[in-house]
Amino acid sequence: MGNLAVVRGASALGKIVVWKGKTLAMPGFHNAMNRMTLRQRSVRHGFVRFFKGIGMIRSVLLGLLCAMVPMQVAAQPIVASILSTGDGDTLRINQNGQTVIIRLACIDSPEPDQPGGTAAAQRLAQLLPRGQSIQLIPVDTDTHGRTVGVVFANGRSVNMQMVQEGHAAAYRYHLSSCPNSRNDLLAAESSARAARRGFWAQANPIMPWDWRRR
Repeated sequence: MGNLAVVRGASALGKIVVWKGKTLAMPGFHNAMNRMTLRQRSVRHGFVRFFKGIGMIRSVLLGLLCAMVPMQVAAQPIVASILSTGDGDTLRINQNGQTVIIRLACIDSPEPDQPGGTAAAQRLAQLLPRGQSIQLIPVDTDTHGRTVGVVFANGRSVNMQMVQEGHAAAYRYHLSSCPNSRNDLLAAESSARAARRGFWAQANPIMPWDWRRR
């Protein structure tokens, strides 16, 4: 095996195998490098787990905050009185001496010039006569600057009652504003439609949002 030499040294690199003056292998060196690579991987994985943990904690905190907001709002309804009603989903209230226009949240009544519109307006006026005390839970402000909210009279949701009686449809484009009553509104609409109550007595009713696009 001429010209083959194995050099032993005190170095941590261990054996060095030389063939014709060229280094062929350094087993100890590779072992050391492997140990360094394992340590680097371990540190890197530790950092990954750490930042994943931070992300998980942040998601949990955001979820808790979102869950707390509607509870806080719902626990503090605004007490006001009715000044007047408009169509089937609009009214004016007296709130601490100020006139505020309210749009009933998550429902859509027929327009005044639409079949069923007059009946819807009359029914809302019956439910909310002038001077009626109400509780309002605001959920949003619309593009017209009106307060969008859920109105309670005599302990009952007027929004839900209008849908149950067939004078309004569940407003699908804005149901996210009413996460706690979304399914109930859809069920109430389905029941009114099946019973052909109010707006649904027509042969081919047109949804209010489609009517406005005509």
